[in-house]
Amino acid sequence: MENRKVGAIWEKEGANGRFYSGELLINGRKIKIVLFKNKDKQGNQPDWDILVARKRDVGIEVLPTDKEVEPVDKGLEIDF
Repeated sequence: MENRKVGAIWEKEGANGRFYSGELLINGRKIKIVLFKNKDKQGNQPDWDILVARKRDVGIEVLPTDKEVEPVDKGLEIDF
């Protein structure tokens, strides 16, 4: 049987409500992610926003969403 699993997500409760954290396995590399409810959802927009997480000394720092960010791995390619 083909293994199609590409990661895992954990449900968490934070100071600002429920969110999810997890990791994706892409091309043999683990990428840590966090998912937050899309508070500005209108119409057909996504229900959740997925961000690349960076671990810091205290908790998880999330990359900004209001400006462009550099890719975590410029050599990373995803084929669907």
